Order: sequence, then structure tokens, then C-alpha cells
Amino acid sequence: MSLSCQDCVLIVYTNDCILFAQHVSNIDDLLRSLAKTYLLEDQGSIQDYLGIRIVKDPMTKSIHMPQTGLIELVLCT
Repeated sequence: MSLSCQDCVLIVYTNDCILFAQHVSNIDDLLRSLAKTYLLEDQGSIQDYLGIRIVKDPMTKSIHMPQTGLIELVLCT
């Protein structure tokens, strides 16, 4: 199978993937290609991935990634 996607980044961790692209149409095209061979499941926004919320600060151009869900899970068990 041959796939190509301009300006796409695919991060694979075990059986999970995160796909980034500057244009949503590139992501849609790649997902359509992958869906021909693989069973895909959309599990939501990147902000919800693994309980990590991604918060961008435009003033400092920094990114903060709190894991409040994971922290609560660990502290409450």
C-alpha cells in the first residue's frame, strides 16, 4: 500500500496514533486512504488524548500540558 500526505505528521504509540497537519483536508485524505486497509476509530480531540489537555499561551508562545484526569486517577486509587 502506498500512502502520501503533504505536511502530515503521524505519531504512533503502541496501538494509538495522533495525526497532525496544517490543513484538515490533508488529514481527511490520509484517513480515507488508511481506512481502506485498517479499522480506524476516532477517539476525540488531541486535547483529550491520554488525558492530556494542551493549552497554548499566545503571549509566551508556550504550551502547557496538564494531566488532571490522570493525576486524579492516580491519587484516588
